[in-house]
Amino acid sequence: MWTGSVWRGIYRFFAAWHRQTQTHPLLAAFSAFFVLPCVLLGGTLIYMALSEAYDEFKFNHLSPAEHLRLAQGACRTAQYGGICADLATATPHLNKIPHDAPEYGDAHKLLEVIRLQQEAAAERQRQNLAKQEAERLRLANQTRQESYEQMQRNVAGTAREPYRCATSTAGTQIFSFDNGHYWWADDGRCAAEELKRQAAAEQRQSEQRAAHERQQKQRDEDAQSSSYWPTTLRVDTDMDSFWLNNEERTCTTSPDDKGRVARVNCSANASHQDHSIPVKFWGGVDRDTVSDWKCRREGDEFICRAID
Repeated sequence: MWTGSVWRGIYRFFAAWHRQTQTHPLLAAFSAFFVLPCVLLGGTLIYMALSEAYDEFKFNHLSPAEHLRLAQGACRTAQYGGICADLATATPHLNKIPHDAPEYGDAHKLLEVIRLQQEAAAERQRQNLAKQEAERLRLANQTRQESYEQMQRNVAGTAREPYRCATSTAGTQIFSFDNGHYWWADDGRCAAEELKRQAAAEQRQSEQRAAHERQQKQRDEDAQSSSYWPTTLRVDTDMDSFWLNNEERTCTTSPDDKGRVARVNCSANASHQDHSIPVKFWGGVDRDTVSDWKCRREGDEFICRAID
């Protein structure tokens, strides 16, 4: 089969490439991070394109008898009471059978079954839409007494029709069984739905808080491990050359929208304009919260060490 030839070719390519990478370490690293993923992706796309082309070629070269057999297998009319189970698969096969083929008679009969089945489905859909429209018009034009009786049947449980909930101008729950044509005092079902919605919202908020706490805990753990090596970031700060060498102050950092330290404030009323300078941080810089640091000028560098 052609697929076997394709896979053999791919295998030979990778075998030759493996022999080359064994003697060239840089080539091996380049292969692992760039060439191999590109080859795998390209090979997958080529395989999919070839498979699709082969399937189309195979379909176009089936005999009329094979087309009829596959269409009958897709329809299984005897099993499904004279209707076709898989119209989408059967129809293309039946349309490929020429008029002069011996199988055309059986194919035409099956196509008639499919045509009648499609027409019946279209008619059912038309009737359903007409019924829905008639019901909408009936509800939109019923009297207040008719609406009241409809509501009473649903409250008593003798009817189970769809309803809508809303809040009245007085702030009370109301419901309607005629698409909002008339509204009635809620019998408790809308209040129950509102409680469920509130409970679901609270559950989502609780899950979000728990997720945020887990993320914050992970950031705190990362910050603890980051205390063993520094991270240099360019930040906005009021630290400047007016600091004496080895002068140390307690400063506060603020995060950016990604949670990383972006600003260092060392004075409540800074007398100098903010600067954008590199600062070396001993401690985690991905905290997503305001933090306190001890910051010191050491020569031409500013170094901050985490307090919390």
